Amino acid sequence: MDAGRAIFELLTTNTTVRHYCSTRVFPNVAAKELALPHIVYTLLYNADSATKDGPSQLDMPVYQISIFTSAAPTGPNGEAPNDVAKLLREAVRYTLERVSGTIAGVQVQSASHIDQRDLFDEDAKAFHLSDDYQFRIIRSNLNVQGFSPYQYTTAARLAGATVDEKAIESVINKLKQ
Repeated sequence: MDAGRAIFELLTTNTTVRHYCSTRVFPNVAAKELALPHIVYTLLYNADSATKDGPSQLDMPVYQISIFTSAAPTGPNGEAPNDVAKLLREAVRYTLERVSGTIAGVQVQSASHIDQRDLFDEDAKAFHLSDDYQFRIIRSNLNVQGFSPYQYTTAARLAGATVDEKAIESVINKLKQ
């Protein structure tokens, strides 16, 4: 499942983020000419929880959330630009940390803040605050095309479905012939 959909939904509905960024929240990259401030979220890597008997039921992607603000006063009340960046960082962290539930169709078990960096882009004259978050995404709606009968049975059990063992055994025996 794509945690990016959940991140987009959460950030674009946060009132502080909307106040400063409107809907300028983007996956992977934003146009250079784009108004500041804006937010870019990027998948850094995805680890899964290995199982011996089928596909992983849990993904653990790590996303970098980058906040870009102008070096000029950007707040509606003339706030210092770095203050706006820090305010947005806190709003993002408040919104994402320890979130859980089904968000934009994605089953989020939890999210945790794992790292942060304060940067400055000299060419763009912009503050760049970068924070990393690890999500735990439950993969319950697996696409079962191409599963072996054993994998299908395991996925069905994990999803809480009742499995007819005799019917599965019959299918397996027919496949062996």
